[in-house]
Amino acid sequence: MKTNFNHKGYFDKEANEMRERILNTPNTEEIYEIKGTKYYISNNGCDCNDGLTPETAIKTIDRVDNLPLKDGDALLFERNSVFRFTRQFNAVGGVIYGSYGKGKKPQILGSSKNFKYAVWKKTDKENIWETNLYYNGIGGIIFDDGEYIGVYKWKLEDLTENDHFFFNKYYKKLYLYCDKGNPSDIFDSVEINSDIIGITMDENTNNNVFDNLCIKHFFYGIYPYNQNVGITVTNCEFCWNGGSGSKEVRHGNSVQSWNGGSDFIVENNWFHQTFDSALSWQGYCYKTNRTFNYNNISFSNNLFEYNNCDIEFFDSRDTTLENFKMDNNMMRFTSMGWGTTTVEGKIRGIEGCIRAHTNGMDWIKSTYFKNNIIDCPARQIINWNIDPWQRKEIFASGTKVYVKSEYRTLNTCLQGLQTEEGQEYDRKFAVGYDELVKYFPLFEEGAEIHWDE
Repeated sequence: MKTNFNHKGYFDKEANEMRERILNTPNTEEIYEIKGTKYYISNNGCDCNDGLTPETAIKTIDRVDNLPLKDGDALLFERNSVFRFTRQFNAVGGVIYGSYGKGKKPQILGSSKNFKYAVWKKTDKENIWETNLYYNGIGGIIFDDGEYIGVYKWKLEDLTENDHFFFNKYYKKLYLYCDKGNPSDIFDSVEINSDIIGITMDENTNNNVFDNLCIKHFFYGIYPYNQNVGITVTNCEFCWNGGSGSKEVRHGNSVQSWNGGSDFIVENNWFHQTFDSALSWQGYCYKTNRTFNYNNISFSNNLFEYNNCDIEFFDSRDTTLENFKMDNNMMRFTSMGWGTTTVEGKIRGIEGCIRAHTNGMDWIKSTYFKNNIIDCPARQIINWNIDPWQRKEIFASGTKVYVKSEYRTLNTCLQGLQTEEGQEYDRKFAVGYDELVKYFPLFEEGAEIHWDE
């Protein structure tokens, strides 16, 4: 499918400045103090090396498993290098993962290779090509860095147009409709989203920094799993993540913290083209018979563009939330990208800029949404199911909401802001400018709202 992700917003200049700032941040060693040993990894390295200097850099993540990484150390990826992961990468607690060298941020990719160079064979079906693909599942195909996007189909016979694809996971075959000839001759890049998690932290992995990385083509990009403490993500780029799942629900987020956590900082990153939610904390505490706490979480100065949802968070009973800040973020063209129903697959596109469920949580305190810009949202602006008593602990101020009618694909703008005990959840509010101005004070008094009809 030919794409068009060149929309005009109200804050183009400010977004360009944010993007340039994020993409051109200095290397990790200039930002963070590294107290332990530095290890270097480069496309030009060799796994026979010790990795202790740029000149003796190692080459692959498999070699990383044999490094004696410990708390205080750093693993630095060389800029302009591309590292393709074929499996989940487990972070070591207390280690900084960042960049060194010159050029573009090092790319960490979940696509095992550029499938332009795969062996594509013509099938006996007209215009359908096949290649072997040894994945357990896939999330999508991105051609020429998003100039075209593959459209997921669930049966071979449904491939009827260019860029339609079907993956037979039993026979490990990928089928692609292409009437212009061999895909290897048509495209410069064919990247396939894997169903693996990029970088994860288990329950006992804490105090990690991820800085100056470009993370693409994973099911989930960075995934702290289960009450991790002290996870920091700065100056990174995340794009084309997610898309795996079933015919009924496809999902996948760029950065997600699961089942509680504290001191979780995500700052000065560019999130774009996430199939589901760009940035999230979430869990299902009641399914585990444990108590989870979410404390000291900060999402600030991030640029969000063309994600299905920008910030999502939820949990239920036996959980608490304290000191959660979302400030100085810019959210643009939300639900107008890859994961949106009007673009790919008719699966998602249901969330919007903020999607949250705190209703049922035992306790929330000091939750802030300050000085954020929402530029040209296509669907929900605030979709936050709360209990009425929680409203006094949600402090919103300084929000700028700018809407273009021509970009809207959903009528209602607000949802779930309960005002009285006993009201049903998922109440929908606000169609058009007048109602948005009328009902936005349910969330924030005095917000700056502009609507171009």
